[in-house]
Amino acid sequence: MLIKKNEGRIWIRVGIGLMIAIWLASTLPLNTVSAASGTTYTTDFPLTENPLSEGGKWIDGKTTGIEWGNVQTGQSNAYGVNLSSQYGDPTAVLFGTWGPDQTVQATVMVSGVPQTCCHEVELRLRTTIQAYSITGYEINCSVSGQGYMQIVRWNGPLASFTLIGGGAGCKNGDVLKATMIGNTITVYKNGAKAASATDNNAFTGGSPGIGFYDNSDSNWSSFGFANFTASDTTNAPLAISTTSLPGAVAGTAYSAAITASGGTAPYTFSGTSSAPGLTLNDTGDTGTLSGTPTTSGTFSVSVAVRDSLGATAATTIPLLVTMQSPTATLSESCTMSRGNVVCSFTPANMPSGTVIMTTGSGGGASVTMSTTLP
Repeated sequence: MLIKKNEGRIWIRVGIGLMIAIWLASTLPLNTVSAASGTTYTTDFPLTENPLSEGGKWIDGKTTGIEWGNVQTGQSNAYGVNLSSQYGDPTAVLFGTWGPDQTVQATVMVSGVPQTCCHEVELRLRTTIQAYSITGYEINCSVSGQGYMQIVRWNGPLASFTLIGGGAGCKNGDVLKATMIGNTITVYKNGAKAASATDNNAFTGGSPGIGFYDNSDSNWSSFGFANFTASDTTNAPLAISTTSLPGAVAGTAYSAAITASGGTAPYTFSGTSSAPGLTLNDTGDTGTLSGTPTTSGTFSVSVAVRDSLGATAATTIPLLVTMQSPTATLSESCTMSRGNVVCSFTPANMPSGTVIMTTGSGGGASVTMSTTLP
Protein backbone atom coordinates (compact mmCIF):
# COMPACT_ATOMS: atom_id res chain seq x y z
CA MET A 1 0.00 0.00 0.00
CA LEU A 2 1.35 3.42 -0.98
CA ILE A 3 -0.02 6.57 0.63
CA LYS A 4 0.69 9.91 -0.97
CA LYS A 5 -0.75 13.31 -0.03
CA ASN A 6 -0.89 16.20 -2.49
CA GLU A 7 -3.19 19.06 -3.52
CA GLY A 8 -5.86 18.49 -0.90
CA ARG A 9 -6.30 14.73 -1.29
CA ILE A 10 -4.77 11.48 -0.12
CA TRP A 11 -3.95 8.86 -2.75
CA ILE A 12 -3.82 5.26 -1.56
CA ARG A 13 -2.38 2.53 -3.79
CA VAL A 14 -3.97 -0.83 -3.08
CA GLY A 15 -2.21 -3.69 -4.82
CA ILE A 16 -0.91 -3.02 -8.33
CA GLY A 17 -2.24 -0.15 -10.39
CA LEU A 18 -5.28 0.74 -8.23
CA MET A 19 -5.33 4.22 -6.77
CA ILE A 20 -8.09 5.53 -4.50
CA ALA A 21 -8.39 9.28 -3.85
CA ILE A 22 -9.68 10.41 -0.47
CA TRP A 23 -10.42 14.13 -0.31
CA LEU A 24 -9.40 16.03 2.78
CA ALA A 25 -12.57 17.65 4.07
CA SER A 26 -10.64 20.43 5.77
CA THR A 27 -9.43 21.77 2.42
CA LEU A 28 -12.82 21.89 0.73
CA PRO A 29 -14.62 25.22 0.47
CA LEU A 30 -17.45 26.22 2.76
CA ASN A 31 -20.84 25.13 1.43
CA THR A 32 -23.89 25.90 3.55
CA VAL A 33 -27.40 24.84 2.58
CA SER A 34 -30.39 25.92 4.65
CA ALA A 35 -34.04 25.51 3.71
CA ALA A 36 -34.97 28.51 5.86
CA SER A 37 -32.43 30.98 4.51
CA GLY A 38 -31.58 29.66 1.05
CA THR A 39 -28.32 28.35 -0.39
CA THR A 40 -24.89 29.92 0.00
CA TYR A 41 -21.56 28.73 -1.42
CA THR A 42 -18.16 30.25 -0.68
CA THR A 43 -14.73 29.17 -1.89
CA ASP A 44 -11.20 30.55 -2.14
CA PHE A 45 -10.24 27.79 -4.60
CA PRO A 46 -7.80 25.88 -2.34
CA LEU A 47 -7.33 22.90 -4.69
CA THR A 48 -5.47 22.42 -7.95
CA GLU A 49 -8.03 20.97 -10.38
CA ASN A 50 -8.70 20.73 -14.09
CA PRO A 51 -11.62 20.89 -14.49
CA LEU A 52 -12.91 22.69 -11.38
CA SER A 53 -14.93 20.29 -9.22
CA GLU A 54 -14.44 20.83 -5.45
CA GLY A 55 -15.98 17.46 -4.69
CA GLY A 56 -18.55 17.44 -7.49
CA LYS A 57 -20.02 20.86 -6.72
CA TRP A 58 -19.34 22.41 -10.15
CA ILE A 59 -20.60 21.77 -13.71
CA ASP A 60 -18.03 22.70 -16.39
CA GLY A 61 -18.49 24.09 -19.88
CA LYS A 62 -16.39 21.54 -21.79
CA THR A 63 -17.23 18.46 -19.74
CA THR A 64 -20.98 19.06 -19.90
CA GLY A 65 -21.54 21.74 -22.54
CA ILE A 66 -19.00 20.22 -25.01
CA GLU A 67 -18.55 23.38 -27.11
CA TRP A 68 -17.30 25.61 -24.30
CA GLY A 69 -14.11 25.51 -22.23
CA ASN A 70 -13.54 24.26 -18.68
CA VAL A 71 -12.43 26.26 -15.65
CA GLN A 72 -9.34 25.19 -13.70
CA THR A 73 -7.87 26.17 -10.32
CA GLY A 74 -4.36 26.52 -8.97
CA GLN A 75 -2.38 28.70 -6.55
CA SER A 76 -5.70 29.66 -4.87
CA ASN A 77 -7.13 31.15 -8.07
CA ALA A 78 -9.69 30.10 -10.68
CA TYR A 79 -9.01 30.74 -14.37
CA GLY A 80 -9.79 29.42 -17.84
CA VAL A 81 -8.34 26.35 -19.56
CA ASN A 82 -8.72 27.11 -23.24
CA LEU A 83 -10.99 28.79 -25.76
CA SER A 84 -12.41 25.97 -27.86
CA SER A 85 -13.92 28.46 -30.34
CA GLN A 86 -14.36 32.23 -30.60
CA TYR A 87 -17.26 32.29 -28.13
CA GLY A 88 -16.58 29.06 -26.25
CA ASP A 89 -15.74 30.83 -22.98
CA PRO A 90 -14.40 28.57 -20.21
CA THR A 91 -17.40 28.36 -17.89
CA ALA A 92 -18.37 26.65 -14.62
CA VAL A 93 -21.60 26.87 -12.63
CA LEU A 94 -22.60 25.41 -9.29
CA PHE A 95 -24.46 22.13 -9.12
CA GLY A 96 -27.94 21.89 -7.56
CA THR A 97 -31.20 23.79 -7.50
CA TRP A 98 -30.89 27.52 -6.91
CA GLY A 99 -33.61 30.09 -6.36
CA PRO A 100 -34.07 32.76 -9.05
CA ASP A 101 -32.99 35.75 -6.95
CA GLN A 102 -29.22 35.33 -6.94
CA THR A 103 -26.13 37.20 -5.75
CA VAL A 104 -22.57 36.42 -6.88
CA GLN A 105 -19.33 38.07 -5.83
CA ALA A 106 -15.64 37.47 -6.59
CA THR A 107 -12.29 39.22 -6.15
CA VAL A 108 -10.40 39.89 -9.39
CA MET A 109 -6.82 38.60 -9.72
CA VAL A 110 -4.53 40.08 -12.39
CA SER A 111 -0.79 39.39 -12.54
CA GLY A 112 0.46 40.88 -15.78
CA VAL A 113 -2.10 40.66 -18.55
CA PRO A 114 -1.05 42.31 -21.84
CA GLN A 115 -3.00 45.40 -22.84
CA THR A 116 -4.24 43.80 -26.07
CA CYS A 117 -7.87 42.77 -26.34
CA CYS A 118 -9.39 40.68 -24.95
CA HIS A 119 -9.05 39.28 -21.42
CA GLU A 120 -12.20 39.01 -19.31
CA VAL A 121 -13.33 37.71 -15.94
CA GLU A 122 -17.00 36.71 -15.86
CA LEU A 123 -19.73 36.22 -13.26
CA ARG A 124 -22.72 34.02 -14.14
CA LEU A 125 -26.35 34.22 -13.02
CA ARG A 126 -29.25 31.82 -13.69
CA THR A 127 -27.02 29.77 -15.97
CA THR A 128 -27.81 26.27 -17.21
CA ILE A 129 -25.18 24.15 -18.99
CA GLN A 130 -26.34 21.26 -21.15
CA ALA A 131 -24.80 19.50 -24.13
CA TYR A 132 -24.35 22.11 -26.89
CA SER A 133 -26.26 24.74 -24.92
CA ILE A 134 -25.68 27.44 -22.32
CA THR A 135 -28.51 29.73 -21.22
CA GLY A 136 -28.38 32.48 -18.61
CA TYR A 137 -26.51 35.69 -17.93
CA GLU A 138 -22.84 36.67 -18.07
CA ILE A 139 -21.32 39.77 -16.53
CA ASN A 140 -17.89 40.14 -18.13
CA CYS A 141 -15.27 42.67 -17.11
CA SER A 142 -12.15 43.43 -19.13
CA VAL A 143 -8.86 43.27 -17.21
CA SER A 144 -6.70 44.51 -20.10
CA GLY A 145 -6.45 48.01 -21.57
CA GLN A 146 -9.93 48.32 -23.09
CA GLY A 147 -11.73 48.98 -19.78
CA TYR A 148 -15.20 47.65 -20.64
CA MET A 149 -17.89 45.71 -18.81
CA GLN A 150 -20.79 43.89 -20.50
CA ILE A 151 -24.01 42.26 -19.36
CA VAL A 152 -24.81 39.45 -21.79
CA ARG A 153 -27.76 37.09 -22.19
CA TRP A 154 -26.75 33.63 -23.49
CA ASN A 155 -29.59 32.14 -25.55
CA GLY A 156 -28.49 28.49 -25.82
CA PRO A 157 -26.42 27.61 -28.90
CA LEU A 158 -22.77 28.56 -29.16
CA ALA A 159 -22.32 32.19 -30.30
CA SER A 160 -26.01 32.99 -29.70
CA PHE A 161 -26.00 35.88 -27.24
CA THR A 162 -27.48 39.34 -26.73
CA LEU A 163 -25.72 42.35 -25.18
CA ILE A 164 -28.13 44.00 -22.73
CA GLY A 165 -25.94 46.40 -20.68
CA GLY A 166 -22.44 47.55 -19.83
CA GLY A 167 -20.00 49.66 -17.83
CA ALA A 168 -16.27 50.18 -17.07
CA GLY A 169 -13.53 47.53 -16.72
CA CYS A 170 -11.76 45.86 -13.77
CA LYS A 171 -8.28 45.72 -12.29
CA ASN A 172 -6.43 43.54 -9.79
CA GLY A 173 -8.10 43.47 -6.37
CA ASP A 174 -11.49 44.76 -7.52
CA VAL A 175 -14.49 43.14 -5.84
CA LEU A 176 -17.04 42.40 -8.55
CA LYS A 177 -20.61 41.67 -7.46
CA ALA A 178 -23.83 41.05 -9.40
CA THR A 179 -27.40 40.45 -8.33
CA MET A 180 -30.46 39.34 -10.26
CA ILE A 181 -33.83 40.07 -8.71
CA GLY A 182 -36.87 39.50 -10.88
CA ASN A 183 -35.80 40.50 -14.38
CA THR A 184 -33.18 43.10 -13.37
CA ILE A 185 -29.41 42.56 -13.12
CA THR A 186 -27.38 45.04 -11.07
CA VAL A 187 -23.56 45.05 -11.03
CA TYR A 188 -21.37 46.56 -8.32
CA LYS A 189 -17.63 47.19 -8.31
CA ASN A 190 -15.99 47.77 -4.93
CA GLY A 191 -19.40 48.46 -3.43
CA ALA A 192 -20.48 51.10 -5.96
CA LYS A 193 -23.12 50.47 -8.61
CA ALA A 194 -21.36 49.98 -11.94
CA ALA A 195 -24.05 48.80 -14.41
CA SER A 196 -27.58 47.44 -14.66
CA ALA A 197 -29.85 45.86 -17.24
CA THR A 198 -33.36 44.45 -17.50
CA ASP A 199 -34.46 41.44 -19.52
CA ASN A 200 -38.23 41.47 -19.95
CA ASN A 201 -38.14 37.83 -21.09
CA ALA A 202 -35.77 36.69 -18.35
CA PHE A 203 -34.73 33.12 -17.64
CA THR A 204 -36.27 32.04 -14.34
CA GLY A 205 -33.93 29.19 -13.40
CA GLY A 206 -30.29 28.22 -13.46
CA SER A 207 -27.19 28.41 -11.28
CA PRO A 208 -24.61 31.04 -10.34
CA GLY A 209 -21.06 30.58 -11.56
CA ILE A 210 -17.94 32.00 -13.20
CA GLY A 211 -16.21 32.19 -16.59
CA PHE A 212 -13.23 33.67 -18.43
CA TYR A 213 -12.28 34.84 -21.92
CA ASP A 214 -8.93 35.22 -23.69
CA ASN A 215 -8.93 35.41 -27.48
CA SER A 216 -5.43 36.82 -27.94
CA ASP A 217 -2.64 34.88 -26.23
CA SER A 218 -3.97 32.03 -24.02
CA ASN A 219 -2.38 33.72 -21.03
CA TRP A 220 -4.98 32.08 -18.81
CA SER A 221 -3.17 31.80 -15.48
CA SER A 222 -2.36 35.52 -15.32
CA PHE A 223 -5.96 36.59 -14.61
CA GLY A 224 -8.91 35.07 -12.80
CA PHE A 225 -10.76 35.09 -9.49
CA ALA A 226 -9.16 34.70 -6.04
CA ASN A 227 -12.44 33.79 -4.32
CA PHE A 228 -16.13 33.39 -5.05
CA THR A 229 -19.42 33.59 -3.13
CA ALA A 230 -22.90 32.80 -4.39
CA SER A 231 -26.27 33.00 -2.68
CA ASP A 232 -29.92 32.78 -3.60
CA THR A 233 -30.94 34.66 -0.46
CA THR A 234 -31.26 38.29 -1.46
CA ASN A 235 -31.24 40.72 1.47
CA ALA A 236 -33.03 44.03 1.50
CA PRO A 237 -30.90 46.93 0.24
CA LEU A 238 -28.48 48.39 2.76
CA ALA A 239 -29.93 51.45 4.53
CA ILE A 240 -29.29 53.58 7.60
CA SER A 241 -32.20 52.94 9.97
CA THR A 242 -31.71 55.92 12.28
CA THR A 243 -33.55 58.97 10.96
CA SER A 244 -33.55 61.22 14.05
CA LEU A 245 -31.37 61.77 17.10
CA PRO A 246 -32.26 62.74 20.68
CA GLY A 247 -31.49 66.35 21.48
CA ALA A 248 -28.22 67.31 23.12
CA VAL A 249 -27.43 69.98 25.73
CA ALA A 250 -24.37 72.18 25.43
CA GLY A 251 -21.85 71.38 28.15
CA THR A 252 -23.41 67.98 28.93
CA ALA A 253 -21.95 64.59 27.88
CA TYR A 254 -23.90 63.02 25.02
CA SER A 255 -24.08 59.58 23.35
CA ALA A 256 -26.48 58.20 20.72
CA ALA A 257 -26.39 55.05 18.59
CA ILE A 258 -26.90 55.01 14.81
CA THR A 259 -27.99 51.71 13.24
CA ALA A 260 -28.30 50.15 9.78
CA SER A 261 -30.42 47.42 8.20
CA GLY A 262 -30.40 45.27 5.08
CA GLY A 263 -27.28 44.37 3.14
CA THR A 264 -24.95 41.79 4.66
CA ALA A 265 -23.61 42.37 8.16
CA PRO A 266 -21.20 43.19 9.70
CA TYR A 267 -21.40 46.91 9.04
CA THR A 268 -18.73 49.61 9.23
CA PHE A 269 -19.77 53.19 10.04
CA SER A 270 -18.04 56.48 9.32
CA GLY A 271 -19.06 60.12 9.23
CA THR A 272 -18.77 63.62 10.67
CA SER A 273 -20.77 65.97 12.88
CA SER A 274 -21.00 69.74 12.41
CA ALA A 275 -21.70 70.15 16.15
CA PRO A 276 -18.44 71.18 17.91
CA GLY A 277 -17.44 68.60 20.51
CA LEU A 278 -19.29 65.62 18.99
CA THR A 279 -17.70 62.87 16.85
CA LEU A 280 -19.04 59.78 15.08
CA ASN A 281 -17.20 56.49 15.68
CA ASP A 282 -17.65 52.92 14.48
CA THR A 283 -18.47 50.76 17.51
CA GLY A 284 -19.10 47.34 15.96
CA ASP A 285 -22.22 47.07 13.78
CA THR A 286 -23.40 50.49 15.02
CA GLY A 287 -22.16 54.03 14.80
CA THR A 288 -21.98 56.08 18.00
CA LEU A 289 -22.22 59.87 18.12
CA SER A 290 -20.60 60.95 21.37
CA GLY A 291 -18.77 63.75 23.18
CA THR A 292 -19.71 66.97 24.91
CA PRO A 293 -21.21 69.65 22.64
CA THR A 294 -19.87 73.11 23.29
CA THR A 295 -22.28 75.25 21.28
CA SER A 296 -26.05 75.34 20.99
CA GLY A 297 -27.84 75.39 17.65
CA THR A 298 -29.13 73.17 14.88
CA PHE A 299 -26.45 70.92 13.38
CA SER A 300 -26.15 67.95 10.99
CA VAL A 301 -24.54 64.53 11.26
CA SER A 302 -23.32 62.97 7.99
CA VAL A 303 -23.31 59.16 8.23
CA ALA A 304 -22.02 56.48 5.84
CA VAL A 305 -22.16 52.70 6.26
CA ARG A 306 -20.53 49.85 4.34
CA ASP A 307 -21.55 46.18 4.63
CA SER A 308 -19.35 43.09 4.39
CA LEU A 309 -19.95 42.78 0.64
CA GLY A 310 -18.96 46.38 -0.08
CA ALA A 311 -22.43 47.91 -0.51
CA THR A 312 -22.73 51.46 0.84
CA ALA A 313 -25.44 53.83 2.07
CA ALA A 314 -25.30 57.40 3.36
CA THR A 315 -27.60 59.97 4.91
CA THR A 316 -27.63 63.21 6.90
CA ILE A 317 -29.42 63.39 10.27
CA PRO A 318 -30.33 66.69 12.00
CA LEU A 319 -29.29 67.33 15.61
CA LEU A 320 -30.57 70.03 17.96
CA VAL A 321 -28.24 71.24 20.73
CA THR A 322 -29.87 73.49 23.36
CA MET A 323 -28.39 75.72 26.08
CA GLN A 324 -28.17 74.37 29.60
CA SER A 325 -30.72 75.99 32.00
CA PRO A 326 -28.80 78.40 34.31
CA THR A 327 -28.72 77.85 38.07
CA ALA A 328 -27.92 80.81 40.33
CA THR A 329 -27.18 81.04 44.06
CA LEU A 330 -28.88 84.02 45.70
CA SER A 331 -28.46 85.63 49.06
CA GLU A 332 -31.65 86.74 50.75
CA SER A 333 -32.69 88.97 53.59
CA CYS A 334 -36.18 88.60 55.06
CA THR A 335 -38.03 90.69 57.69
CA MET A 336 -41.45 90.40 59.33
CA SER A 337 -43.72 93.35 58.69
CA ARG A 338 -47.30 93.36 59.99
CA GLY A 339 -47.57 89.58 59.71
CA ASN A 340 -45.98 89.42 56.29
CA VAL A 341 -42.55 88.08 55.39
CA VAL A 342 -40.72 90.52 53.16
CA CYS A 343 -37.57 89.20 51.45
CA SER A 344 -35.01 90.86 49.23
CA PHE A 345 -32.57 88.96 47.03
CA THR A 346 -29.07 89.70 45.83
CA PRO A 347 -28.53 90.01 42.94
CA ALA A 348 -31.80 91.80 42.37
CA ASN A 349 -31.84 92.00 38.57
CA MET A 350 -33.07 88.44 37.87
CA PRO A 351 -34.90 88.06 34.53
CA SER A 352 -38.66 87.97 34.37
CA GLY A 353 -40.06 84.47 34.77
CA THR A 354 -37.25 83.25 37.08
CA VAL A 355 -38.51 80.76 39.66
CA ILE A 356 -37.08 81.29 43.15
CA MET A 357 -37.19 78.56 45.76
CA THR A 358 -36.42 79.43 49.38
CA THR A 359 -36.39 77.19 52.41
CA GLY A 360 -36.34 78.33 56.01
CA SER A 361 -37.41 77.43 59.52
CA GLY A 362 -38.66 79.22 62.53
CA GLY A 363 -40.71 78.52 65.60
CA GLY A 364 -40.04 74.79 65.15
CA ALA A 365 -41.53 74.73 61.65
CA SER A 366 -39.83 74.25 58.27
CA VAL A 367 -41.14 76.36 55.43
CA THR A 368 -40.44 76.11 51.64
CA MET A 369 -41.63 78.94 49.45
CA SER A 370 -41.65 79.37 45.69
CA THR A 371 -42.30 82.45 43.66
CA THR A 372 -42.01 83.45 40.03
CA LEU A 373 -40.72 86.89 39.30
CA PRO A 374 -43.01 89.06 37.16
